[in-house]
Amino acid sequence: GPVKILKNSLHPIDASSSSQPCQTFGIHPKMPYLKQLYDEKDVSFVAGIGVLTKPVTPETFNKDTRTRLFAHNEMQREIGRLDPYGLQPRTGVIGRINDVLSTKGFSVDSFSVDTNLRILDGNLANITKTAVDSKVGFVGFHPTDDDGMISHHAESLNGEAEGYNSVFSETWSEELYNTRRSGEYFWAQESVDITANFKTGTLGRNLRSIAQMIGSNECRGKDRDLFNIEYQGFDMHRDVLNRLDNRLDELNSALKSLKK
Repeated sequence: GPVKILKNSLHPIDASSSSQPCQTFGIHPKMPYLKQLYDEKDVSFVAGIGVLTKPVTPETFNKDTRTRLFAHNEMQREIGRLDPYGLQPRTGVIGRINDVLSTKGFSVDSFSVDTNLRILDGNLANITKTAVDSKVGFVGFHPTDDDGMISHHAESLNGEAEGYNSVFSETWSEELYNTRRSGEYFWAQESVDITANFKTGTLGRNLRSIAQMIGSNECRGKDRDLFNIEYQGFDMHRDVLNRLDNRLDELNSALKSLKK
């Protein structure tokens, strides 16, 4: 068909040693660096990810599918949850990964860059979830709080919850503590010198923010970080092959900058 990619142009992945039914996979020809990262064991692929709960046909999918397959917003929400059976309500796939890492003794931070936090929601309350604006970065808690007294009094006024606290006061305190943490991340981020050249545009800014936070993980006292970004522009209705080449070529180049 008009959107086919020739098999001999793909970068092959040997999966014969895995439990996958397919022994060979292929990476798009515009992503040779992703193939290199896989060969160097810096990238893993997880096959079979999706929201179908059973095999379906064109005649049965509407009856046998628990999610709406043809609504963009619904599919974005479902791919962030990856819980079609509803076994982990109000959680996201990265949030559940955070939970597992935390229970295994890792100190974890998670960040969502230029998008919402829903995918970071887990069941544990002791994991930091932070939204990052790649244009602004993190902002200090208070520009004149040099001696820390403002932070001290703010934390005293918004301390541990009591039985009579309302949901409104709890929400206020949670947001204040998130802002306080953001100030700590500001100084951690400022301490990182990024030498890689990230291209302008949303993807470049997103990955530069990620590079800064990776570089500051020791300063933050963390040994695992998880990040969520969105790379859009794949809803193509014409000139698919050329536009896909351009999108994946940009992503391939951005991954090189991030690895540096």
